Amino acid sequence: MRTSLKIFSLLIFLIFACLKDDLNEPIHEKPQTIITLPKGSLINEDHTSEGFLISLEDGIIVHFFRLDPGENGSHIGNKGRIVKRVSLDDGNTWSSHSIVYEDDFDDRNVHGGITDDNLIVFFLEDMMQIIINQST
Repeated sequence: MRTSLKIFSLLIFLIFACLKDDLNEPIHEKPQTIITLPKGSLINEDHTSEGFLISLEDGIIVHFFRLDPGENGSHIGNKGRIVKRVSLDDGNTWSSHSIVYEDDFDDRNVHGGITDDNLIVFFLEDMMQIIINQST
């Protein structure tokens, strides 16, 4: 008899534990997916390539990339520099680019990201270092 009472009490507890205030509310929320159409950007005579994007906590998007400017700029050009541009509206519009790193030699292959402490880090290939290392 005591065993039956324990089982009955356990069943009543489980029934009340499983009840929710709103039975229509899903247990797990599905993440919201936003799909946007592609939009042309950086379409001009400048050669742009090799970049990455980061999203800051306040919604700002920063785009780092290689820029070899002008109609003589190319993928194999020697005037590459690392620049960035910023969007405050989810990538709909962008600021003008600004130089992040530039020296007398070609800079390329920029990659990076953001740390848990919101520190932006980036790495690049400095062609002068490659020339020196190959000649020694």
